[in-house]
Amino acid sequence: MMYTASRSSRIRATMFPENEAGPSSSIPSRTTIVEQMAVPTRLLKTAVVDLLAFEGSSDISALPVPDLIDLISDRDEAVVARAVQRVYLISKEDRSIVSYPCTLLHIFLSRSDNMNVKRDAIGALSHISEHPQGRMQIFRSGGVAELIRMLYCPLDTVVQYAVTTLRNLLMHVDTVKAQARILGAIEALAPLLLKSNWKFLALVADSLYFLLLDDPQSKIVFLSLGGPQTLVQILNHYTDFPKLMYTVIRCVRSLSVCQQNKAALISLGCLPALYKEMCAATDDRVLLAILVALRNLSDAATNEDNLAPLVVRLLEIIRVADAAQTSCACGILSNLTCNNVRNKQTLCSNRGVESLVEAINRFPDVEEATEPALCALRHCTARHSFAEQAQQELRLCRSFPILLQLLATLRAPVIKAALGVIRNSALLRANLVELTQITLDISKISIASTLHIKIILGNCCIANSGYPWSAYMGRGGRFFLYLLFRSDVSMEHFLDIFCQFCCLNIEDELLERELLGLLYQLSKTAEGARNVDDAGIGLSSLSFIYFLKQASVFTCVFRLIRLLFSNKLSWFDTDL
Repeated sequence: MMYTASRSSRIRATMFPENEAGPSSSIPSRTTIVEQMAVPTRLLKTAVVDLLAFEGSSDISALPVPDLIDLISDRDEAVVARAVQRVYLISKEDRSIVSYPCTLLHIFLSRSDNMNVKRDAIGALSHISEHPQGRMQIFRSGGVAELIRMLYCPLDTVVQYAVTTLRNLLMHVDTVKAQARILGAIEALAPLLLKSNWKFLALVADSLYFLLLDDPQSKIVFLSLGGPQTLVQILNHYTDFPKLMYTVIRCVRSLSVCQQNKAALISLGCLPALYKEMCAATDDRVLLAILVALRNLSDAATNEDNLAPLVVRLLEIIRVADAAQTSCACGILSNLTCNNVRNKQTLCSNRGVESLVEAINRFPDVEEATEPALCALRHCTARHSFAEQAQQELRLCRSFPILLQLLATLRAPVIKAALGVIRNSALLRANLVELTQITLDISKISIASTLHIKIILGNCCIANSGYPWSAYMGRGGRFFLYLLFRSDVSMEHFLDIFCQFCCLNIEDELLERELLGLLYQLSKTAEGARNVDDAGIGLSSLSFIYFLKQASVFTCVFRLIRLLFSNKLSWFDTDL
């Protein structure tokens, strides 16, 4: 009995030493098994007690969302970590979480040093931002500033969640863009383009696109951060990822309307990079984005060399593309062939004239396509070694009827471009013969009606179209007068049109000289002088002599003296 009592006391003293009243009465001579198990026994007891206490008071998984949000401000960091993790898990599955305010979550994001907690908190915000109500909650509670701060976090997961959330806000909440620019979002996002994860780069580029769009100052800021160089590097090194390419191309397209960025992109080799993507593009949306970017850049690339492959590819697109793509491709060709002999020759040697005429025939009512196509034809039919070949091809592909029909559209840019093409074509004798034959009918219909001077200048819609019609009359009108003069049109009809030109109040010195020159040509013969006299053009010419420039006055006086001594006109002595 004494041994049993002694053993029980030892076990009780080992497991519950705090309850032992006094020292044991027995004095053991050696270490017992009970004493050897004393330390593990105490650890087990403590663990069981802690587990029972946790189950009784800390079952966070059963708490509702409002209580979890309250626990985020708890002093115990372990409790906060469990609460944030639980909110993160709920945000992945339960959409109702977006109806709760997230203010405390944002506050904690800026104060906690625990990276795991930051990761779970920003992850929850990322899920919340996928819903309209959640995006508004984040925006209204000041979340944009916190998201931009998270972009500087050293943990990549946190940065990726922050970029995703910011992108969702920029895409769907318009007022976020201005606030994000002020808070330095561009400065925070631009360095992230140096990362290597293509999915992450796509998110960053998409976010930058919304910030750069329609904001000139943001484009300048992005340029100062070396953004264009990084975008071109991505275009050259991530060609196997179409989604990334599309987001980067959209950024380039947005930057391409800025003159400073345009020059930087061209100098960095953006045109060849876009050309490679254009050749590989299989999606019409991607192809159109590339074409728009190229069109915006091409007006500053007229002096660039080695663009022959691009010109050839654009011609291939024009032959089969829809109106939008054809318009962009024609615009690029119009810019690239302006004062660039090599590009002109490349176009002419690859059926370019025929392709452009086909595009005009397919889309005669689409000014965005016809006007640049006509400009490209005008460039290619003058001032290079293949110009005569291009002029001949215009006749062989039967382009003159459609060119003359475009004059009846009363669309000023189209008329100006078409007149330029016709003028260059008429330099070739065979073209002039065919043009005058077609113009015989057109002169009675188009020129006498749709291109009638009084109609053009008297039509309010045309006069207020924003185009300098006096410039059109000066450039195109004088050419048509010469064309009519050299054609078989009746002299009476020609003099009627000429008289109307003389009566116009157009401040164009070159037009004035041309009119006087024509008057001189008309009156070189006795019959011509009588026709001029009968039409009353002499009086009309004298009526506008007071408004001529000095050079035109000398020209006019010389012409009148020529008339005086050559043709003894009846009105000269009395009316002068």
